[in-house]
Formats: sequence, C-alpha cells, structure tokens
Amino acid sequence: MSVRLLRASMVALCLVSTAACAPGGRMTAPAEGEAPARAAASLAGFSVAVPEALRVSDSEGYYPGADIVWHGDPYGDRRAQVAALFEEAAATAERLAGPEGRPVLAEVSVVRFHGLSPRARLTVGGVHNMIYDLTLRDAATGAVLETRRVDASIRGHGGLTALRAEERGRTQRVRVIDALARSLVGELARGVAPPPA
Repeated sequence: MSVRLLRASMVALCLVSTAACAPGGRMTAPAEGEAPARAAASLAGFSVAVPEALRVSDSEGYYPGADIVWHGDPYGDRRAQVAALFEEAAATAERLAGPEGRPVLAEVSVVRFHGLSPRARLTVGGVHNMIYDLTLRDAATGAVLETRRVDASIRGHGGLTALRAEERGRTQRVRVIDALARSLVGELARGVAPPPA
C-alpha cells in the first residue's frame, strides 16, 4: 500500500470517528428517524418452560419423530431433563456474560429439542436441533422488552468422532449445555432496545 493511500485512509477514519463521537468519546444521539442503539443485557433471572403439548419420544431411530428426543441422560422424565439442561446453560451464561448491561429476566419456552439417538450417535451422527422462544423482561418492572425465536442447533458427532469426544469428556450433554450457554450469551450481547426517554 502506498504512503499516500495509507494517509488518505487514516484521514477518512479520523473524520468518521470525529463525526460519530461527541467530546469525551461518547456516541452522539441517533439522528431523527434512526433506531436508538441497543444496550447489552445482563441476566438477572431465568426460567424455562417445556410445554406439555410437545411430544416426547425415546425411539432409537435415525430421524426424530417427536418434538423432544433426548438420550444424553439416563431414562427418565425427558421434559425435566431438557429443562435442567437449559438451567445449567443459563448459570454458565450468567457467569460468562457478567453483570454489565441492562438487567433482564429471561424466559425460555422450548419449541424443539432433538438430541441424537444411540443408533445415530454410533453411526452417522446428525444435528442437535435446539430451538426455543426467548422472552426478555425488564428486571425492575417485569415489562416485556422483546421476544425472539432462537436456533441454537449444533452438529452432533457420530461414530469414531463421538467416541473420541466421549473419551475427552465432551459428551453430548456437555456439548449441548455449552451450545445453549453460548446461545444465551449471544442473545444477551445482542441486547435490547433502550427504554423510551
């Protein structure tokens, strides 16, 4: 890159920075008609619902034929197990996201949760298909700020890859909780619109 081009780029960057920021380095208010800047959120509370209307299956087929398919815990109440996965993920997300940002209450309603059956895990793998509706409420007033549909799906290991992951402690349960936690952290970082002035 030539020196002349480099200088021109730096001048342009300085002009953009000066136009965007007020003295003291704070961003100026958005111009009329522009959307206000979104503020990161911090998790002040969390709840999860696994609706009774969701169909549960313990089938060991390759493709899930129900809303909830989970084999990452011993046989039992799959709805309660899925709720526990989200609760563990939320505790991790709260630590990772930290206390900065607008305090919100996060309410999750599970839409779909497909883990891998033992047959799929031992052979071809698949997808941990995890979809939920997330409602963010103001922690002080309880007012709904936003509701979003979130897809936190990840690739599910199969065959030798799954066995090697298990040996390293990366069970499907561990991977699912990590994915849900990253998803929640991302949604908090995405933030919410600021309260009206």
